[in-house]
Amino acid sequence: MDSQTLKPNVGDLQSDVIAIRIVRAAFREIQKLSHQYSETVAEILKQMSQGNLGDRRKLEGYTDLLRTKQGDVRVIWEWINSQEILVIKAGLRRDVYQGVIEDRDRNPTYTLANLMGIEESQVEDIPTFNFNVNKTYSWYQFIYGAYLYSPHLTQEQIKLFYQLSETLTSYSYSRYSELTNINSFLLQSAPGTGKTVCAAVIASKFYKNHDYNVVLILPEALCSEVKEYTEIKEIWLFQTK
Repeated sequence: MDSQTLKPNVGDLQSDVIAIRIVRAAFREIQKLSHQYSETVAEILKQMSQGNLGDRRKLEGYTDLLRTKQGDVRVIWEWINSQEILVIKAGLRRDVYQGVIEDRDRNPTYTLANLMGIEESQVEDIPTFNFNVNKTYSWYQFIYGAYLYSPHLTQEQIKLFYQLSETLTSYSYSRYSELTNINSFLLQSAPGTGKTVCAAVIASKFYKNHDYNVVLILPEALCSEVKEYTEIKEIWLFQTK
C-alpha cells in the first residue's frame, strides 16, 4: 500500500462491501502510531471492508467485542449488523488493551457500554465516522481530520430524517395553493445539537432521494467546511462536471 494513497482494487468496487465505522477515540489512538503501524491499521480496515476479518478472536468476558491482529497491531471491533462493523480501538498490543480486561468467567459479560463507561441507551448516539476505502485516497488526511467530513448520523438524527421525510411526503400544499406558489419547509436546530453535521447530511439525502431543492443557511466561516463533507462534495462534484 502506498504510504500516502489508498488505492482500491477492482474487487473492492462492489455493492456488498462491509461498511466500516470508527469512534472518535480510535482516531486519537491511531494518530499516536508510527508510520508503519498506522499503515497496518489502514490495511486491516481495508481487508475488513472486503470481508476478510483476518486473525480474529472473541474477547473473553465481553458480549460482542472481537479482536483482529496483524503483527504488533490490534483492532478491537464489533458487528453493528451483518453489513456494518464498528471499530472501537486500534493500536499496538501493549496499548490497545488498556481498559480492556478479559475474564472468561465474567457473568454477566461486559458490553460496549461497560467498556466505554456509558449507559446502554447512549451507545447508539456515540459519534462515529465512515471509512470508505473507495472514497478515501489519503489515509493520513483522513485520520488527521478529514474523517470529520464523513460523519454517520446517530440514531436520533436518523429518526429526525425519517420524521421529516414522512412529513414532506404526506404534506399537502393544495391547502395553501391560493396563498402562495412557493412550496417550502424550514428546519431549525438548537445550538449544540450537532446541527451542522446533521443538516448537511440530511440536506444531501433530501436532494438525492427526494429531488428537493435544498438551501443551507450558514455563517460564511462554515460554508467552506460544509463543502468538504463527503455527501455534499459528491453533489458538488457531480454538478460541476
